[in-house]
Amino acid sequence: MKYFDLIKNFVDQEFTRAQRAHHELNHFDRAVYWLKILKPDADEACLSAAYSHDIERAFRGETEKSLEGKNFQEEYYTKQHPKKGAEIIAEFLAENNAPLDFINKVSVLIANHETGGTDEQNLIKDADSISFLEDKGKIDRFIERTALQGKEAIKNKFDWMFDCITAPKAKEIARPF
Repeated sequence: MKYFDLIKNFVDQEFTRAQRAHHELNHFDRAVYWLKILKPDADEACLSAAYSHDIERAFRGETEKSLEGKNFQEEYYTKQHPKKGAEIIAEFLAENNAPLDFINKVSVLIANHETGGTDEQNLIKDADSISFLEDKGKIDRFIERTALQGKEAIKNKFDWMFDCITAPKAKEIARPF
């Protein structure tokens, strides 16, 4: 899995550089884990997209401050975040001479990881949601950042993360969380 390993190293380095590794890398590992549970024969492109789906977060910088208090369903999170992530990974893969069909597949999967669409896009979305819902540290950070918006905003996020799961098997896995 040549390109998966390259992507994993790149993502790990960028989140470490951005001082966010402790917040995100477990989420990426678990997204890959859940993708393998949902689709044991997932190909390298799917696994790569699952690990790197949130790469944009490592590049936010000052944008992070402007997002405080924003609703997770706003266009930035549902469209711009995945699109920018897809662009970052496509550029990285091109610089590392990955085949164009691999670049395109990974990019499309990342670009659609929030909303899904195809079976594979839905799997990435489902694995991402399960990973979020099971991660107590991620949940605690979300609640802390969202507390001023009230309990309803927090409830809406958890409902949305569960409700957006497409596959019945994924819903069954996520329900206890």
